[in-house]
Amino acid sequence: MDMLQMMNDVMGTWGMLAMMLLNFLTGLLLVGILIVGIVAGVQWLRSSKTRKAQSSGEAALDILKKCYARGELTKEEFEGRKRDIA
Repeated sequence: MDMLQMMNDVMGTWGMLAMMLLNFLTGLLLVGILIVGIVAGVQWLRSSKTRKAQSSGEAALDILKKCYARGELTKEEFEGRKRDIA
């Protein structure tokens, strides 16, 4: 007697179908969890790169102010670029 026949004798046809449905739903749930985990991981990596870039670099306005203070820009250039980055 093979395993499938033994399980059918013990559980009956509806029990086998219920078990197959439960296995299918469990697999579907695990695939869903895997997809959500991958998406969350990608989002986390993206946000950590953005935070690192923002925290390590100076703000554009600060750089612009330093250039103006050193005399590298005229007042008109400074005002124009300030409007561009705002």
